[in-house]
Amino acid sequence: MTLQRTKGLEVGSWNVLFLYQSGALKMLLSQLDSCKMDITAIQEIRMTGEGIIDKKNHTIFYSCDRKRHMFGTGFVVNKRIKHLVTDFKAKTPRICKIHVR
Repeated sequence: MTLQRTKGLEVGSWNVLFLYQSGALKMLLSQLDSCKMDITAIQEIRMTGEGIIDKKNHTIFYSCDRKRHMFGTGFVVNKRIKHLVTDFKAKTPRICKIHVR
C-alpha cells in the first residue's frame, strides 16, 4: 500500500448573487472548475430553504431564507474531497458551517 500526499486544498469565497436564476449555478460550477477550487464559501445565493444539492462534480451545502429569495450562504465542495466533509450545519440564512477532516 502506498500513501499519497495531497498538495493541500484550494479554498475561496464568492459573493454570487441570485444563484436561483436559470443558468447561474451551471456558470458558477464551471468557473470553480476552471479555477480548480476544492471548497468555496458562497454568499448572497438567494435560494429558499436549506439543504444539499449534488451535481456531477460538486456538492452544494446551503442555508437561505425559507420563504423569500433573500440572503443565503453556503459552500460548494468538489466531489473529489466530499468524503472529507464530516458535518454541515445551517444556522441562519446568513450563517452556516462546514466541518472538514
